[in-house]
Amino acid sequence: MTFRPGTGDLRESLALLVASRLAGEGASLRLCDPTGAQHALPWLRTTGHDATALATPGECATGADALVVVTEWPEFIDWPTVAGHMRGRLLFDARGVVDAAAARTAGLHVSGLGRSHNAGQLSASR
Repeated sequence: MTFRPGTGDLRESLALLVASRLAGEGASLRLCDPTGAQHALPWLRTTGHDATALATPGECATGADALVVVTEWPEFIDWPTVAGHMRGRLLFDARGVVDAAAARTAGLHVSGLGRSHNAGQLSASR
């Protein structure tokens, strides 16, 4: 949710814009960000949207139709575990930081923008 990893800074946050748009289209939002999720909740609520902040990617993925990675947090993501919690298979990488090969091996369909999707930073091998 944050503008950049390692901060609680929501200024110019792409994640807030994405979350607001998804909520406006009827999506149920579950946020996972070590510092930004709790800060984003009040903002989303003032824009008329509701969301829930959760502690881990696995919790966030439980029952999800899709996941969107919007901030480059260097946190360990165990893609097989995350995929096992999901109902759907879509993983949208808005920053080009997901290890697409690891996510695909876990059964996810990776789509997105940014850097190459063959060599991301958010890897299950970390």
